[in-house]
Amino acid sequence: MAEAMAGRRDDVDALRGLAVLLMVMVHLAATVQPVDASPTSALAYVVAGLGGLAAPLFVVLAGWSAAGRPRPFSARARRSGVLVACQMAVNLSAPHLYDPWTPGVLSLFALLTLLPLRSDRAGVQRLTRWTGAVVSLVVVLLVPAWQGPSMWTARVSVTSLSELLHHLMLTGLYPLLPWLLLALLGVQLREVAGPVRLRVNVALVALGLASSAVALALSLSSDRTWAAPTSPDGEALLVFFPANTLFLLAAMAGVLLLWATGPLLARAPGLASLGQCSLTVYVAHTPLLWWLHTIEPSRGWTGLMATGIVLLGTLMWWPICSKLADHARTYTLEGMMRRIS
Repeated sequence: MAEAMAGRRDDVDALRGLAVLLMVMVHLAATVQPVDASPTSALAYVVAGLGGLAAPLFVVLAGWSAAGRPRPFSARARRSGVLVACQMAVNLSAPHLYDPWTPGVLSLFALLTLLPLRSDRAGVQRLTRWTGAVVSLVVVLLVPAWQGPSMWTARVSVTSLSELLHHLMLTGLYPLLPWLLLALLGVQLREVAGPVRLRVNVALVALGLASSAVALALSLSSDRTWAAPTSPDGEALLVFFPANTLFLLAAMAGVLLLWATGPLLARAPGLASLGQCSLTVYVAHTPLLWWLHTIEPSRGWTGLMATGIVLLGTLMWWPICSKLADHARTYTLEGMMRRIS
């Protein structure tokens, strides 16, 4: 979520800003669900479709950043340590969602920071990428059971060091395998140019849109859930935890379409500034989730209340970070990470 200030690109920062807005939106929407919410309603499809792109977009951008200028391993280790500390702060701020040691998206970024996705030794770089891609594809296509059950409690519970390591690699919320595939898409966006990248991206978008359209049609015709974070009964078609094939294809297509809008998003006032504070916003919005969880009305949230909370709780970060970027950038988590690494 953070990158050195030198050589920043406004379109990439704007995409980070969009990603954190979508992340906050989907978290708030899950926290203040109206009592009459339906998983097959039009609003549910919109929230699932847009919110489901937040983490994939962040991971692709993390891969894009990892393929940038090389840093010494010591600097990358310090950045990784900051991300792990931020993950623990998130966990402690939302005890209704996570165990203190639950690996999450920031833990994934910490692992990606340590991997030699950009290295002066090209052989090490290629070996890491190809091995990660092949193993991820094997897990998703041939042995999806290795990713563990599609149950939130099982994926956030950490009772031993071995369980922590399993969650980091395969069975947690954002395990390295298969999410490394999305990071490698970001590497491709940075390093591959011209007709080759265009052909690859067009093929991925076409495949992702086609598979998502088929899944949506099946969802509408059979009253099955189109997309869901978890699916213990196996009814949901696109599943986030663990990431199934349909979800990964849809995520890649959606991220590539968003990537194409980067120059347009960069024109939005303050959105790039929001992207420069994305790590800070991600950590800071978590206590709000816990507070809303504790004050839930006895009769549940009404649709109007939920909509207002989601809109206000999401959009308020935009002007706040626009001011932060101009006047208090040093005091953000990104500023601390720059000083440390």
